[in-house]
Amino acid sequence: MKVHAESTDEIHLQWALCDQNPQIVLDKFGWHACRPPRKQHTITYYDSNPPAYTQQGLGLRTKTSKGQKISSVKRRFPAETSDVPQDVNCLWDRYGNDTFYTCEKRSLLDTKSPWSAEQVRFANQYQNVEWDDLTAFGPYANAKWKLKIEGHKAVFDDVATPSLHIMEIEIKVPKSEGDIVYEGISKELKKLGIKLCDRQEGKTLRLFRGLGLADSRDPRYKGLPPNEILNAFRDMQQSWQDWMAKQFVGGICPGYCFGAAPYFKKHYSGMAWAITCTASRANKKPATGIPAPPYGYARDDESDCNVHCDGKCPVPYLFKYGYC
Repeated sequence: MKVHAESTDEIHLQWALCDQNPQIVLDKFGWHACRPPRKQHTITYYDSNPPAYTQQGLGLRTKTSKGQKISSVKRRFPAETSDVPQDVNCLWDRYGNDTFYTCEKRSLLDTKSPWSAEQVRFANQYQNVEWDDLTAFGPYANAKWKLKIEGHKAVFDDVATPSLHIMEIEIKVPKSEGDIVYEGISKELKKLGIKLCDRQEGKTLRLFRGLGLADSRDPRYKGLPPNEILNAFRDMQQSWQDWMAKQFVGGICPGYCFGAAPYFKKHYSGMAWAITCTASRANKKPATGIPAPPYGYARDDESDCNVHCDGKCPVPYLFKYGYC
């Protein structure tokens, strides 16, 4: 017989931030001098390799909390449930328009294994976890600043890898106040010029996407039949090629061609692009006139130079992740 876990009517409102680094965010809050974080520890995430459990709603990590080294097992549910052990803590989480019921079991780190017997039972209750095959991602530096936004206490959190800053802001309020507070804080962040990520989701999944390890298929194609997906990409390919035909001058094309490969690899995992570009940094020139067809592109600022392009841009295939 299942018993109710310790639950709360508190909701954690969270905003995924996509500014370049924490100091830019702090500057926008008016902290123009370099201000050290209130807390700075390390955090390590665990998953299969490539990651699968995180995308299925299971979070595994080790970190420092209140001066103690702990391990954490979190399970995310789409709605409130009593189908959890009594010794876990549950609350509500919100990113963007998505609200989840999240239950967590913490344990002090053990020298033999990061995971206690209770944590293993909790996780295995919902899916079979191959504990011996887990890969550690990290440790990464995890810095936290305390802020006050529109009268609400907030935590600004940054997980830093050698090439990424995974940042978010969190505010805790009673669940009954969640909607009005979320709307008000979102407006204030936009007013301050803080860049909110297009995908509002947790740090772990954003980290894996940033590392190129998570499935980043465009949600606009979710559930479409394979023939419709292929037609969409043929349209995108033709739009690309029409634009590129107008840009070639003496074998030179703008930097966007060079920037395409990493962009599409990041945002459309599972595709291969028949494109070979070698950068020529001798004559830097911003790429202009980038098209915005129905399926959208994004600017890669690091590619603002002329490049010599060899091959066609781009030709996708969609077999790897089951589109075809």
